[in-house]
Amino acid sequence: MNEHPVSSLPTPPSGQGRRRSRRTLGLLVALLVAVGTAIVPGTGALPAEAATDPNTITQTTLGKFDPGNLISDEVFFTGSALSAGQIQTFLTSKVTKCAATDGPACLRSYRQTTPNRPADAYCKAYGGVRNELASTIIGKVSKACGVSAKVLLVLLQKEQSLVTSTAPTERQYRSATGFACPDSAPCDEQYYGFFNQVYSAARQYKRYAVVDAYSWFPVGVATNIQYHPNKSCGTQRVLIKNRATAGLYYYTPYVPNAAALANLNGNGDLSNPSAPNCSSFGNRNFWRGFTEWFGSTNIAVTGTVQKAWLANGGLQGAFGKQRGSQVCSSSGRYCVQTFAGGTLAANGSAGIAMPSGAARTAWVKQKSQNGALGWPKKALTCRKKDNTCVQTFTGGYVAQGAVTGTRVVSGGLAKAWKASKGRDGALKMPRAAARCTKAGTRCTQKFQGGYATTHTSYGNRAVVGLIADRWVKSKGTKGSLGWPTKNQKCSKVKGGKACYQYFSGGAISSHPQYKTRALTGKIGAAWVKAQKSGKSLGWATGARTCSTKKGVKTCTQKFTKGKITYKGKGAAKIVRSKR
Repeated sequence: MNEHPVSSLPTPPSGQGRRRSRRTLGLLVALLVAVGTAIVPGTGALPAEAATDPNTITQTTLGKFDPGNLISDEVFFTGSALSAGQIQTFLTSKVTKCAATDGPACLRSYRQTTPNRPADAYCKAYGGVRNELASTIIGKVSKACGVSAKVLLVLLQKEQSLVTSTAPTERQYRSATGFACPDSAPCDEQYYGFFNQVYSAARQYKRYAVVDAYSWFPVGVATNIQYHPNKSCGTQRVLIKNRATAGLYYYTPYVPNAAALANLNGNGDLSNPSAPNCSSFGNRNFWRGFTEWFGSTNIAVTGTVQKAWLANGGLQGAFGKQRGSQVCSSSGRYCVQTFAGGTLAANGSAGIAMPSGAARTAWVKQKSQNGALGWPKKALTCRKKDNTCVQTFTGGYVAQGAVTGTRVVSGGLAKAWKASKGRDGALKMPRAAARCTKAGTRCTQKFQGGYATTHTSYGNRAVVGLIADRWVKSKGTKGSLGWPTKNQKCSKVKGGKACYQYFSGGAISSHPQYKTRALTGKIGAAWVKAQKSGKSLGWATGARTCSTKKGVKTCTQKFTKGKITYKGKGAAKIVRSKR
């Protein structure tokens, strides 16, 4: 297709194609050499006949190439894909040393005074600035026109190798995106210049998406697309699946043949002198360049998750290529996205890295953000002093210890652990999985220092230390003491610390002088009642003793301030010590 001035109406392709660039002309292809990661054909690859099935997807060294889905609308039309700062960092990473002397600066340092552009049906207003950096221009155009800066960067590389050029020429900047440069005629001079090229290309992509007159590459309809400007090379029937892919074909109306796809760095048909030259490279190189630089062309990486991804090396880093789309909470505060090397998450403006490992595996087994742990809230934090790690989630924690293993603490148990100061508190680290009733309304979990419990009637509790030991001796929740109803209360006494704790079936009293005693049944109920009323009987000084006389059982338990006794089915009586 011949590119038209912005004000003109579109016309269908004439068969000559839009470019006279390395993307379509085999002779020029043979002369080009890749620079760094420049998106230009290289060498190799025997030709093969391209498929004609519109559903054919070609497996390549970079993944599956679908001619009908070169890039998704979500990825292509995300105007906030990269900030100007992120673009600058990216450009700097591609040219570590610029060799430009007499000519223009490398793209990382290139500046231009930009004009004002009013808002129209395709782009928001652009405010011109004196001496603007190229990265700022790309970022501002991206936001104004709603076209991803990643797309524009790949386009600049595909057309003129500007991103990686260490000694660019005026010509490269003059026709930076190949806009208004048809295959059949010279470039239109009124669109010369870096800003004009970037802005016009982005605006034109938006026109392709919204102007009904662009209809010869319709979405959802199988369409014959030429392999090459030479009509005799034939066509492939392609089912175009979205507006972004259609836009790429309007901009560069050729589909790569099998020879071009056999070696993504190769010369296609030029590698076989006996074959006719029917390879084109524009859309292949766009897909290849985007995939090599930014990963999947169908899965967007944006916002705080992208910041975390880039901070961890991006596509070449530990997390690698994106595997799933970003999912966020209803409030938008929390987000997660799966990558080859793990999960990256966001808590507001804070990025959270969750590399593949035991902690992430535990979260995934709990159904990720849809499970009991919920959304990642903080990154895994580890410390050397006790060789432990803990990660915080909205619904609990994943805790790791060299001795205790990897454990999930969630729901009410997590609240009990937090109230007990987590790994720094009396409970210390979890050493077993939670044990719950079928309904999940009652749970216990074993820790190094005791137990955490949660119960719909009694709340979230910690049972620790000597009281925990005595509770276990009494068979825990299944014994006479039952469930803890309050956390223990302690006070300093001679010889250490004295504590007591209420349970659904009584209480436990622990004193360094009198040991740890269970108070159950009628005696336990009477002691608890007295304690709550402010008329404490003090600490249990011994275990309950019972005797039977004439078939009637009598039981007594002594305390520092008296005793409690009951006979048979009678009520418990409190006998206080005389002062």
